[in-house]
Amino acid sequence: MAFQIDDKYIFFADMISCSQNLHYQCFDAELNLLFTRCTNELALKFALDACSCRAYLQTVAKDLRKPLLLSSDIDLLWLAAFEQESNHLYRVHVIGPIFTADTSHAKVEAEILRQRFSADETAVLTSFFRNLPVITVTAFFQYGLMLHYCITGEKAAISDIQYQKNSAADRPRKADGLTGDKMPKGMRYVETHGTWASEQRMVQMVEEGNLESQTAFNSMSAAGTHGQFLSDNPLRQAKVYLTVFITLCSRAAMRGGLSPEIGYTLSDIYLQSTENATNLGECMEISHTMFRDYVVRVRQCKLETGASPQVRQCCDYIQLHITEPMSMEQLAENVGYSKYYLSRKFKAEMSFSIQSFINQTKIESAKLLLHSSYQNIQDISDSLHFCSPSHFGSLFKEIVGCTPAEYRMQKQIGLSADSRVR
Repeated sequence: MAFQIDDKYIFFADMISCSQNLHYQCFDAELNLLFTRCTNELALKFALDACSCRAYLQTVAKDLRKPLLLSSDIDLLWLAAFEQESNHLYRVHVIGPIFTADTSHAKVEAEILRQRFSADETAVLTSFFRNLPVITVTAFFQYGLMLHYCITGEKAAISDIQYQKNSAADRPRKADGLTGDKMPKGMRYVETHGTWASEQRMVQMVEEGNLESQTAFNSMSAAGTHGQFLSDNPLRQAKVYLTVFITLCSRAAMRGGLSPEIGYTLSDIYLQSTENATNLGECMEISHTMFRDYVVRVRQCKLETGASPQVRQCCDYIQLHITEPMSMEQLAENVGYSKYYLSRKFKAEMSFSIQSFINQTKIESAKLLLHSSYQNIQDISDSLHFCSPSHFGSLFKEIVGCTPAEYRMQKQIGLSADSRVR
């Protein structure tokens, strides 16, 4: 029996083709092509296979519920949305490929030549890719969110869009500051440049420690436009934008009550991570992490306004040296108290012990590493000076509500772990 595509998907494909030469494809759960209006199936297959996007989809599609941005070394982008039936993957819907810059065509044509197609096939492929649309990522995201809604009936935000990640086994083991191991060039993402109003709103939310800040981040992404001064080098452009954004957020956080020592230290860490980033996906990951980090820290400072300077100094020291061995003697000496007096004073002012604060801070650092790096769990445990991986795992589960491995998996498939402060 011939496959019948639902009318609503045909309508969606026709609707987006009215404004852009944007291709739509429908695959079954095994990534066999079921439907496309594109007559050049060779080009679609070449693009997905040459960039390993099909192989990646086959690996992760069964676990995903939110839209996924697929990207490649040759600067092609796709967006995939996932249709479920009886809680199992039923079909995968894909729009793309697209370019985000006119300069990307040369990379594709070089790849076509490298694979040594026949002269006729080369001409067909070259013509196809020269006619692909050049679309800003923000506009492409909107198409992806509409596709997700068409399939699931659920509204999603730009922050729900997942990014292609290669397996840890394929990644080089060279450390890369805050973001962990460097990511290979197989993932590409183009940043957004927010409007002045959205930017001001985000900076204000950092200063306020407003935990609803993700809404502002989505607003900036949706309203953003691309600058053109480095259009031929999108990675460098992303780093320039991110450097400015980090600076704005760090100053806003210090105005909001974060100590200058922590504010500047974090700024240096994130700026170094930005400079070390090897692709655009890393830049966006750093941006999200940095923004949330500053907001949460300012919020914590505002909750601790009743604490004495010595107790706040103790908290700052713990946060800045969480990857180093520390003792009560060190903390007490740093603020000029005996360890017994500091312990009593801290508990009286904060309503929890110093050890509880250290544990919570370690777990927050572990969450960041699990989400934004590819260090294995034992290495994370060792870097935070837990006495053993089993102790790290049990404390993580007590505070967060799941194991470190479960938390990493949830972040990879776009779910949120339930976090509780003990």
